[in-house]
Amino acid sequence: MGETTIVDNIINAILNPVMDGLEIVISFILGSKFLTLTVFIVFMTWLGYYIMKVDKRYAQEDKRRVPEKTLLLISMVGGSLGMYIGMYKFKHKTLHKKFTIGVPFIMLIQVACVVYIITTNIMVK
Repeated sequence: MGETTIVDNIINAILNPVMDGLEIVISFILGSKFLTLTVFIVFMTWLGYYIMKVDKRYAQEDKRRVPEKTLLLISMVGGSLGMYIGMYKFKHKTLHKKFTIGVPFIMLIQVACVVYIITTNIMVK
């Protein structure tokens, strides 16, 4: 379970520089790290919601599904609020403990991180 696969390494090798580059570009355009964080959270919330909608539709149409690992990764990267809303809106993954417990737990940690960032002025321009 703790082993990384070649696919994981490739995804990390691509995703990390892309996310770093996106942060630089968005910070430059928006001029504020706080605004960048806000835009990122809004986007990831939308993505979490949308991916639950798509996976539910794929399940109903008996198509290839979005892997649970990917759903949880999106939740961990900032999409937990959207994922949580999507779970109950579309009645999807609500019987799986790793989602009914995991997603709210991830969201709680993310809220705590955002509160910490805001209260300690880490995001000062």
